[in-house]
Amino acid sequence: MNETITPLFKEEEIAAKVSQLADKINADYKGKQISVLAILKGSVFFLADLLRRINVPVTINFVELRSNKVTESMREVKVRFESDFSMEQKNVLIDEGLCNSILFIK
Repeated sequence: MNETITPLFKEEEIAAKVSQLADKINADYKGKQISVLAILKGSVFFLADLLRRINVPVTINFVELRSNKVTESMREVKVRFESDFSMEQKNVLIDEGLCNSILFIK
């Protein structure tokens, strides 16, 4: 079985979007620190590319989510978070690779 996988986006397109996002973060949070909360494991490569382009101070914490099917219409999510990280009074960037999205909490 030889299947060909066709990428949806070219590497250059992804790099350009990551740079745009980093530029926006750098402008919006200039002179401030952000704390990144990354959802393992899907976010790691995207996050690494993004953080290379961010020039504001950053701290990073990781959380692991596991989803178990309870019933046909319900899922149970287990969170594994071993840290003393607090989101109180911080600019928090959440990189949630599972949904391919980024969310800021102020």
